[in-house]
Amino acid sequence: MYRNIAENKDTAAVREKLLGAMGLAKRAGKLVTGAQMCEETIRAGNAIVTLLCSDMSENSLKKLHAALRNSDSPYIELCDTKEELAKRFGKKSFVVACCVTDVGFAKIIYKALGITEEDILHESK
Repeated sequence: MYRNIAENKDTAAVREKLLGAMGLAKRAGKLVTGAQMCEETIRAGNAIVTLLCSDMSENSLKKLHAALRNSDSPYIELCDTKEELAKRFGKKSFVVACCVTDVGFAKIIYKALGITEEDILHESK
């Protein structure tokens, strides 16, 4: 399912809910950060949903989109920059992408965006 599931959603309006869910996933060890680690997680089939920053490099974007095209993982383009995500997650280097690897945390993200599981399943057919 190669698709931005938040394409018609206002991610800025639910920014705190999204980042809160991502923070919880990080503390639980269910969030992978960094373009290369996300690419590997997606290719291994372990990414439930992938979140991309608003200002990642063309090269990183190209690699992640290539991995996403061959996976069942949808993605969300965030309104946050790589610097904002790094600050939020206490990283010294930029965070351009995150993969949630747990269904429960993915459901929290979907709910914040007003996306149901039926919406996801319907789009994958």
